[in-house]
Amino acid sequence: MSRDPLRQLIRKTLNETITSLGKRQITLESGDEVAYGCMRHLDEMNSTLDSLVHLRNNTPRRTSRRYSYSRAIGSLREEIRNIKRKLGNQELHLD
Repeated sequence: MSRDPLRQLIRKTLNETITSLGKRQITLESGDEVAYGCMRHLDEMNSTLDSLVHLRNNTPRRTSRRYSYSRAIGSLREEIRNIKRKLGNQELHLD
């Protein structure tokens, strides 16, 4: 399996995270722009997380690729937790 999909997912996730710090709009994979932390944004992050978990689970143990997937999964889970924590008791935007 090529590393290109992994690198693209990691780059996309990191770019969104870095961009989100100074920007409140996120461009989804579909090309739509939505508010950072809205339900559509969280849904896409969870979908990306599921894809990464699937890729990691199908990668041999003790390989650098599996380690990279695990790191990306951890970062994305932390970002999702941070969004949910930041929103706290506020209702999520339903864009």
